[in-house]
Amino acid sequence: MDVEERLPCRSRADFAAERILGHLKDLRKEIPGVRRNEDIEPLHRMRVASRRVRSALALLGDAADVPASAGREVRTITRRLGAARDRDVQIQWLVSFREGDAAKGDHQGVDRLLLRLRQERGRLQPKLERLLLRLEEGDGIARLEEHLHRQRLAASLGEEEPGWVADARRRAYQDLGILAERLLSYEPYLSRPEAAEQHHAMRIRAKALRYGLELFSPLYDDELDPLADRIRKLQSALGEVHDGDVWVERVDRFLEEERRRALDYLGHARSLSRLVPGARAVREDRARAREEAHRKARELWERFAQEDLWGQIRTTLGKDVVPSAS
Repeated sequence: MDVEERLPCRSRADFAAERILGHLKDLRKEIPGVRRNEDIEPLHRMRVASRRVRSALALLGDAADVPASAGREVRTITRRLGAARDRDVQIQWLVSFREGDAAKGDHQGVDRLLLRLRQERGRLQPKLERLLLRLEEGDGIARLEEHLHRQRLAASLGEEEPGWVADARRRAYQDLGILAERLLSYEPYLSRPEAAEQHHAMRIRAKALRYGLELFSPLYDDELDPLADRIRKLQSALGEVHDGDVWVERVDRFLEEERRRALDYLGHARSLSRLVPGARAVREDRARAREEAHRKARELWERFAQEDLWGQIRTTLGKDVVPSAS
């Protein structure tokens, strides 16, 4: 069975609508769990789904004639979910750190930092609930879903578009090739441990390429999935690098904020000395983890070169698009 027969689509526009709607469905089904806020995983899954929607809109929105306003709406959702998710992850890690040996009994600084993170997360929940209410009552996302369902209905009533898979592959080859080149352009910064801003940007480029490969994989009998998984590992390592940078900055900011609070309420900052050991233990642990993650990212990149991962991606994407050299 060839790809045209296997896929439940009749045109590139139909394929685009089907892929975007799938991610929107994944986003919506997490709303009850995010509202209950009893477990951090629904929020994580909803954030991932929103990111996948953004990726699909960027790469296939033109095919489905999606207005630019839809992309802005999804970007707002991702940002709101991201702020809460980041606090959830930090709180979860800090609780584990406190319960382990790494804290070395210096709990006062850890406990105070944990308190501040929980306070920040609590302030974010009402904003999340307002966002969820908008999603349920109908907003730009609902209009986007209606538009995409109309696209699919129109496709189902019409004739199958001849050669649509080959056309979609040509576009995928071009668009994902651009994403790969953008990621490759950050290679020089991997040898510079201090290039935090560029490492963060590189992670974003890796994520964009990974999501793009996964998005178009059905057009290639899922042959892009193992290649996307290789990029996922790089994205994960670079994410750990960024997490370390965020923690170091957060601990430094925490100590400065606590110093200012002490001065405002007590007139002196002598009490800060009780918080410093635990806070420094967190900082040192995360700085070490950052170094290890950076080493892992460099090793992965070197392995990619040895395996010719970039050549594998180009070859797979170029099937039925680029004439064989032979």
